[in-house]
Amino acid sequence: MEVAKLSVKIRLGELDDDLEAIRNALVSRHKVLARQRFNSLKVGDTVVFNDSVSKNLAGASAIVTDKKRTNLVVTTDDGTRWTANPGLLELA
Repeated sequence: MEVAKLSVKIRLGELDDDLEAIRNALVSRHKVLARQRFNSLKVGDTVVFNDSVSKNLAGASAIVTDKKRTNLVVTTDDGTRWTANPGLLELA
């Protein structure tokens, strides 16, 4: 089923009985993608914040300076250190 049709069915309430399963599948997939991104990024990589962050930070360039258990520590060009979920970053 294509996304547009699925979205319409959700809005119309046709999938109300399945919303929890759909939500769980989305959350699970997001975790997999974040883990893959985390594993692909290395200390020293240049990244940019994606559009999921505030407008002030979206598009800002940063360097990965450390890897924690599930998050990355990055330093932006102005020297600000951020601990960020890898889902918020893209390789520059």
